[in-house]
Amino acid sequence: MIYYLILAALLFITYFIVRKFKKAKLIYLSIAFVLLSVLACFRDISVGTDTLQYVNTFQNYSHYHLNQISLGMTYEPGYMAYIIVLSKITTNPRVLIIINYLFINFSIMFFIYKNSKNYFISTIIFVLSCQFLASMCMMRQFIAISIVLLNFHSFLKGKNVRFIIAILIATMFHYFSLLFILLPIFKKIKKLSFTQTMIIVIAFIPIYIFLPNIILWVITHVDNYADYYEYLERVGELHGTFRFPPMIIILAVVLFPFLFGFKNNFYNKDILNFNGKDYSMLNIIYFFLAFLVILAGRFSLFTRFYYYYTPFMMLAPNLYCKKENDSSWNLYYIAILSAAFVFCLATGSGTYGTEHYMFGF
Repeated sequence: MIYYLILAALLFITYFIVRKFKKAKLIYLSIAFVLLSVLACFRDISVGTDTLQYVNTFQNYSHYHLNQISLGMTYEPGYMAYIIVLSKITTNPRVLIIINYLFINFSIMFFIYKNSKNYFISTIIFVLSCQFLASMCMMRQFIAISIVLLNFHSFLKGKNVRFIIAILIATMFHYFSLLFILLPIFKKIKKLSFTQTMIIVIAFIPIYIFLPNIILWVITHVDNYADYYEYLERVGELHGTFRFPPMIIILAVVLFPFLFGFKNNFYNKDILNFNGKDYSMLNIIYFFLAFLVILAGRFSLFTRFYYYYTPFMMLAPNLYCKKENDSSWNLYYIAILSAAFVFCLATGSGTYGTEHYMFGF
């Protein structure tokens, strides 16, 4: 835990040192994400529940060739092609980890740099909402997420074909990346009325209640999911246990300032960029993310789903910032998210086996 607390302290101190610099945004983000990359790249392979599994897969498939790739392999064909090619250069798993996390961290840095109105709070949200910790477990998923985030700014500028291609590439690393295909739909929603909102909420209630039954119906009608059915039965997922997902608290904390301007922010406001265009999309994304987080309380697979949309929490400052780098809510975010972060580290909630950090030297 001590390494993460030192990291958080360095992120705070660095901001107060560089914030008056001419290119403070670029300088701060560069320093912050170098620090994050050092922790992610040089961690022990015991840090992160799935890290050892990725290391073993990399080594086990090092003797394979591209013409041997099939859909029956451990992971998606894009990721398998990537590790097979890399294994021809080196079989050192440390190289795999370094390349992956340099790409992940600097893709997220680029996403913040291009889209956030408060780079400091966006970075704090990424770290203290445990998204950084989750990335050290969900390596393949965050590679896919990063591919899409790299192209998000282009998507806002209307380059839809390029964005769709990015989603398809990401899907070759993690199939569930297809969830990003909803973003073009969200972008076209110009206004969501109160009546429409209530209809969605009411329709959501039976989905929430009967979700395990719905999942059971799907997997029993798809032959390829027979093994997955056995797993779900073994861990009790199909019995419909109600859980309280910790991410719902973090989401509520992040979006709390939004309530102070709810009436104005929810409709057609310039909340994603500075050029006067209308984007209510961010609000729709948060609405959808809240549903995914709540559904995770009924079916844990949705935990993987909602991590595709949690990076957009880093743009929460756009909801209240009247100008770039508006610091109105900085103290709130620092205090509340720091407390939540310490709680997660102490209890291991939402940390995915990363809470006991050690370097892999």
